[in-house]
Amino acid sequence: METPKKFIWLLDNGIDRSGRKLIKNQEHNTADHGEARVAEWIKTGAACPPVETRTPVVVKERK
Repeated sequence: METPKKFIWLLDNGIDRSGRKLIKNQEHNTADHGEARVAEWIKTGAACPPVETRTPVVVKERK
């Protein structure tokens, strides 16, 4: 899975191990926090990719 260039932080406001702020529901740059760390956050549900980079879900209508 390719790590997106930006991500949205989903948990409460906090600070990462490097001392950078993470603000809930705001978009942050992956380059500021490291690709491996952001990939792990997305995998665990602490962050998600921005709306425009998410894979669309197709819902079939019932007949």
